[in-house]
Amino acid sequence: MPRPRVPASAYWAALAFAGVVGFSRLCFGVLIPAIRHSLPGSYVTYGWVAGANFDGFLVGIVAIPFALEFRFDRHKLNFVAILLTGLFMIASGFSDNLLQLAIWRFLAGLAASVATILVVSLAVDDAPEAVRGKVSGILFCGAALGMAVCGAIAPAAAPGSPFTWRDAFIAMGVFILAVMVPFARSVANVDPSPEPSSAARGDFLTARFVLTSLMFAFFGAGFIMYSTFIVAFVAQMGIGSAAIGAVWFAMGVAGAIGGIWWGRVYDRAGKGRTIAFAMATAAAGTLIVFAHLHVLTAIGALVVGAASFGIPAMVSAQLRRSSTPSSFASVWAAATAIYGIGQVVGPPLGGAVGDRYGLFSTIVLSGFLWLAGAACALFIDRR
Repeated sequence: MPRPRVPASAYWAALAFAGVVGFSRLCFGVLIPAIRHSLPGSYVTYGWVAGANFDGFLVGIVAIPFALEFRFDRHKLNFVAILLTGLFMIASGFSDNLLQLAIWRFLAGLAASVATILVVSLAVDDAPEAVRGKVSGILFCGAALGMAVCGAIAPAAAPGSPFTWRDAFIAMGVFILAVMVPFARSVANVDPSPEPSSAARGDFLTARFVLTSLMFAFFGAGFIMYSTFIVAFVAQMGIGSAAIGAVWFAMGVAGAIGGIWWGRVYDRAGKGRTIAFAMATAAAGTLIVFAHLHVLTAIGALVVGAASFGIPAMVSAQLRRSSTPSSFASVWAAATAIYGIGQVVGPPLGGAVGDRYGLFSTIVLSGFLWLAGAACALFIDRR
């Protein structure tokens, strides 16, 4: 029997994810050196600015299950969320100080959180069950490619360049606006407001859900801490902006390949230990900084990229498998809210550690957070 095909909506969802995740949420770290040149501030201050995006993300994630409970039209809600994400990204490019930038980053995170949940929900519901892991992988492949584009943009936005970080934010916002209509059309046949299920509340009370969400929180804190400060760390090592952009670009490409690969692996294995292995792989890529070698730090970044973008794909597939069709969006939103708590805590914690002990300690801490998440994932199948 032939394997079901991946629907076209998965690829439009990947482009949407490139904008609402890759651009809106992951671009900031690689642009920090350029932004600090025109808007000076300490690393802990920039940690708080980065954290503002995830504060908004968390607020939106907490709110979305209530919106779904009242059966709001997912299509309309998603369209508005993508629209606002693009507009807030454009507004970020006009910031005159860090307070303004933090406000726009908060609002972009708020809108992007709603889009993140609904893009996954609509795209996964549009896919046959046998390929949902692969579809999730394709979505996060899009996020990784968005990150790769940020790496390509970073050298062009270096201080003194005619193309500035402000132009980068505006261009990314325009891209987000450009993909919202094609994606909306590609999932037009998906049920906009599935019936609420009484099983949804039971899905939140299982040990499997708690362990999966806790693992996801450790992943969120470790990943955002690493992605926010790795660029500043390698810059301190004396690596030029062009090389930094190349590493970030390669990290995104590795994530795009890894996202699809891990999704396919999960379709075949479907085990918590698969997620644990990915988490441990990402931790290894992070902790390789103990070697104090430029080339190994760069290789470690590629390993982090290849492993980390597969983890959310596998988590979404895991939750879709263990929840009812009508409860998946709410369950995914709840797990992502816990993940969002990790992402809120990560940047200011990493910035505080960096200011006090150096950015090397920040990068190492992110690796240990991933190891803690891997330990949680090992117990998912036992519950």
